[in-house]
Amino acid sequence: MENKDMKILEKTNVNVVKWGNGNGIRIPRSYLTKLGIRENETIEISLLENGISIKKKENYLVNRLEAFYGKHIEDIYVRSEEIEEVPVGEEVW
Repeated sequence: MENKDMKILEKTNVNVVKWGNGNGIRIPRSYLTKLGIRENETIEISLLENGISIKKKENYLVNRLEAFYGKHIEDIYVRSEEIEEVPVGEEVW
């Protein structure tokens, strides 16, 4: 996919493989790192006339929290209030 507005920084070949009832590709770790995409994050994939575009899906709240704390959302510790558990049936406490 070559576009006047986009410059190709790196190029590699990957195989399309069977994955469950569909197909999948493996994206090189170096590409994900450069795009700031971590495991289990949601990405945006778009079908273009001459290819596919893959982008990190922007999340406004996550972006604001990461900017405020200066670290990735998974590295932000959130203290949860202790919830008092009340027996509901025959549970042994």
